[in-house]
Amino acid sequence: MKFKTINPATEEIIAEYELMPKEKVLDAAKKSHDVFQEWKQQTHHEKTHGINFNNPDFIKYAESFGAKRYRVNNADEFSRILKKSLNEHTVSIIDVPVDYSENFELMRKLGQEICPF
Repeated sequence: MKFKTINPATEEIIAEYELMPKEKVLDAAKKSHDVFQEWKQQTHHEKTHGINFNNPDFIKYAESFGAKRYRVNNADEFSRILKKSLNEHTVSIIDVPVDYSENFELMRKLGQEICPF
């Protein structure tokens, strides 16, 4: 399937694009993010600082403040851990890893409902 970019004034087809497979989309998104991070770190001297911030270890972070800490390893654990932390009546940190690849599956399902092709 091809997507077309059309000039709205002249209705001229400017370009046509093939639908990319999921892996290619993820790779392009990662490369775009990496380039953006590098650009964001540039100083007025046109140099990057050579640093890259990732998510901290929230469990160790919570430990450093004396908070209760939990890590969810699968979706089935979340409800149990949330209830437990709410019943403790203290500060709790729940580290929940997110698999962003599921976003593409959700977009695919929603796209079929909105614009089936």
